[in-house]
Amino acid sequence: MPVPLSRLLFNPAASIFIHSSHLIEHVPDPRAFIREIKRILLPGGKAIITTLNISGFQARLFRQRWRSAIADHLTLFSISTLKRLFREGGFKVLKIRTWGGLAVGTALLIIKNPADYLAKKFGFGDVMLFLVEKKSINTMIRVKTRNK
Repeated sequence: MPVPLSRLLFNPAASIFIHSSHLIEHVPDPRAFIREIKRILLPGGKAIITTLNISGFQARLFRQRWRSAIADHLTLFSISTLKRLFREGGFKVLKIRTWGGLAVGTALLIIKNPADYLAKKFGFGDVMLFLVEKKSINTMIRVKTRNK
């Protein structure tokens, strides 16, 4: 039975770094997941999150037959939707990377290797990695001052 993140009893503002690999797509409330990451990170703390890229080359090519389109994945993200989720959640997005173009066995290597390279280079990889930073009080004050 799933346990709510808030019941895992992590201390608030106790971590400088969090790593989550292929988890956010499985949680019923991604916004709550982001809030929990924010709660347990120190101001200026960083998190690396990896998840599938619904805008990736494979997802676009294979659509419903995409190997990652499975029932266990409750929410699938594009780069823009995950970036917005982090920004709205009080994070600064520091880096975004993607990788993976064609699954092994779907094409000859002479096609697969260039497709993988291009998908990674142009942000259409099957998997994406976000490096984010919890905004500190100073960052929030600077942003509010600029907006006045």
